[in-house]
Amino acid sequence: MGDAGNAQSRVMAKSEQSIERKVAWSSALAGALNRVVSATYRPAFSAEAYAVTRSNGGDAEHRALYAVHHGDLWMLIRYLAGQGVTVMVSEHRDGEIITRTLLRAGFRAVRGSSTRGGARALLEFVREAKRSDGDMAITVDGPRGPARVVKPGIVLAASRSGLPIVPLTASALSAWHAKSWDRLTIGKPFSRVAFGIGDPIEVPAEVPREEMDAWCRRVEAALEATRAQAEAKAWGVTPTTG
Repeated sequence: MGDAGNAQSRVMAKSEQSIERKVAWSSALAGALNRVVSATYRPAFSAEAYAVTRSNGGDAEHRALYAVHHGDLWMLIRYLAGQGVTVMVSEHRDGEIITRTLLRAGFRAVRGSSTRGGARALLEFVREAKRSDGDMAITVDGPRGPARVVKPGIVLAASRSGLPIVPLTASALSAWHAKSWDRLTIGKPFSRVAFGIGDPIEVPAEVPREEMDAWCRRVEAALEATRAQAEAKAWGVTPTTG
């Protein structure tokens, strides 16, 4: 039994080392590709008055809790890189790759999601929001979708932190889309990219449970409107919000 147990432990250790190497390699590759490809993008920005009044990356008076679609995360890394933005990232293995990629780009991360470690992660996220002087961000439809359907986490975080929810979107005129649930968008080299920043949504300190769904739908609508306006400005078409 002792020899069998030791053999099993060695197998598990080798497996963990193999996973660690894959995660480290994948995050380094993802970060390098993002830096190289996103450097070629031709960005166009569409920002409401709130974004215009604040300095790039936020300040103590005009901080934001960014509402982000999971599928936009790749596109937004370069836009927010080096600004010390804190992002909530899920605890599954893909989340570890995303976390390391973000850390390399100058982000901070709080691990957890609405399905794994949710309550603990949300509490830590709110604590970080209160002690930090930087912006915060949550992928509103993570970790497993449905895509672009806002979950209550960001409304709760805004309510407890006092930060306004600010819609933030990114679209590419020419892009690859992953076959994952979020259809992760990776803009092709030299693509025109539309970044949109919407007006802030102020959430009261106490949101009744029966009103939570209405708040989620409000954030959803704001994200779609922000995206439509940014694409209209960048592509030169009339915005449609569906």
